[in-house]
Amino acid sequence: MAPSLPSPVAGMSNLLGQMLAKGGAAKFGGGNNSDSDSDEPPPGSFAAMLAAKKKGLGQSSPTTSKAPALVVPKAPPPPAGGPPPPPPPGRGGPPPPPGAPGPPAPGMMMMNMKKEGATAGVKLKTLQWDKLNYMAVGNTVWGSGGVDEDALQRALGANGIFGNMEQLFVAKVTEYREPRASKKAREILILEQRRAHQINIMLGGMKHTNPEIRHAIFRMDEEFMSLVQITNLLKFVPEAEETGKLLEYKDAPEDVKLQLGRAEAFFVEILKIERYQQRLEGLKFKVTFESLLDGVNESISAISVASKKLKNAKYFKELLNLILMLGNYMNGGGHNGGAFGFKIASINKLVDTKASNAPNMTLLHFLTNITESTLPDLLNYQAEISTCGEACRVSLPELLSDFNLIKTKLKEIKVELSTHYPDGLKICPDDRFYEVMKPFIEGAEKKFSRAETAMVEMDSLYKDCVKFFGEEPAIIKPDEFFGIFKTFTSSFEKARDDNRKQRERDTQREKAKQAARQRQEQIAAKRNRLQVPDIIGEGSTSDADGGSDDKGMMDSLLETLRNGGDNEASRRDRRRKHRADHAASVSVKAQDLLTSLREDNGGHDRIS
Repeated sequence: MAPSLPSPVAGMSNLLGQMLAKGGAAKFGGGNNSDSDSDEPPPGSFAAMLAAKKKGLGQSSPTTSKAPALVVPKAPPPPAGGPPPPPPPGRGGPPPPPGAPGPPAPGMMMMNMKKEGATAGVKLKTLQWDKLNYMAVGNTVWGSGGVDEDALQRALGANGIFGNMEQLFVAKVTEYREPRASKKAREILILEQRRAHQINIMLGGMKHTNPEIRHAIFRMDEEFMSLVQITNLLKFVPEAEETGKLLEYKDAPEDVKLQLGRAEAFFVEILKIERYQQRLEGLKFKVTFESLLDGVNESISAISVASKKLKNAKYFKELLNLILMLGNYMNGGGHNGGAFGFKIASINKLVDTKASNAPNMTLLHFLTNITESTLPDLLNYQAEISTCGEACRVSLPELLSDFNLIKTKLKEIKVELSTHYPDGLKICPDDRFYEVMKPFIEGAEKKFSRAETAMVEMDSLYKDCVKFFGEEPAIIKPDEFFGIFKTFTSSFEKARDDNRKQRERDTQREKAKQAARQRQEQIAAKRNRLQVPDIIGEGSTSDADGGSDDKGMMDSLLETLRNGGDNEASRRDRRRKHRADHAASVSVKAQDLLTSLREDNGGHDRIS
């Protein structure tokens, strides 16, 4: 353990005092001038080295500087004829004689490193300072002397300063570890990077090992792998170049196979499967056969049924003749008049001919009105051609594609069985290709034979129907042909709905007009019954009240005569009284009229 440290302030003050005392004694020689007869610094000292270097650079001698030079004890003279003694520890060597060449470059580089006596026993952290070159410290605080570095070093060591620094500022030592070889460095990567990445994604979704996949393909196990997984496996069949590169690993030791990338290891595993691609294609066809055949049969049936019903549609035929008659009547003797028939697609142009005086009326709306009011039986045409809606969704190119795919795959698998699996040959004990595919092909051929017969019949029915309506079977396809009738049926129903809504609006409008007329008649009758005067006019009164007004005037006249004549005050009183009586009479009659009207309106609301 290092000794305990003294007080920082007192200890450093005493230490610096001792160093300055020793430095002063060394510099001034304790008053003895025997060693300072000459102005030159002692050879071998640090000041002598600086003086020699500055002299070589053309600078003034250190003795001319006002800063005191660092003086060290003089070294003993070398014996005659012998080499000079080595420099003291931590000091530079003697300067070269005048005119001699300078020291070699490595020595110059080493002189920029100050040699210290004490070194740390462990690696410490680095103090990040800007270091001065030894040539730049002559006239600075660092080269001015006055500090006994040896005494300072001994004092720091004796007081445990260096030990404390090693404890406080020790550098973190990184434990050396033997570098491990990267996994990728051990992998053998042969496939193109993007292709290998896609294969890895596929394998990650399968959740099975490579041997499990290989055995499932040999067994033709459709329950082990889904249709999506089988399809993905067919997307990544090894190409010829990839097979050539990977064949050397097919029978390689296991430790070598472990170095293969995941995609490369999968390809090496499936190279053990004879007829790998053909097995997968056969398994996929077996899985999808029923759905393919059902789709083909449904499409064949839809076209066949629609062709039969459309050709034998009695009411639809009569409706077409009605359209022909209306069209010839409108076209008259013009270029389009006198037609014997028209292209069946023209039935969807009726909606383009609009009425002149009814903005929402078209020829199709007019046709629906005729059929509803005059020829309602023709509306049964919709049931006759309703199957056209399903038939128009059939795409003949897709139907033929699926039909030919089934036909081609059946032939390929038959050839595969007879060529590569004669008499039920097994490549390995797990191989069940012949065992699974032979009975499947026999049953599939029987089902497909019935579909072939239905396909021939459908083709005949469709061509007859198209020709019956004046079209060319080689030009117009089923989806387009049956779509004409589907569009007409939808437009016809929309026109019927428009007519129905228009009739409802007309009925409501007529009812509103009739109700308004009835209210006006009731108000007029009530007014006549009550003999209501015109309250807006001035001075108008009824005959019934005329007698009372005259009587009032006579009374007023007699009163005036009795009072001795007419004067201005009496005339004002008479006018005021007359206006008050007249206003009261009109107010009472108006109140009676309003009461009567409220009673009439209340009764009318209760009735409605």
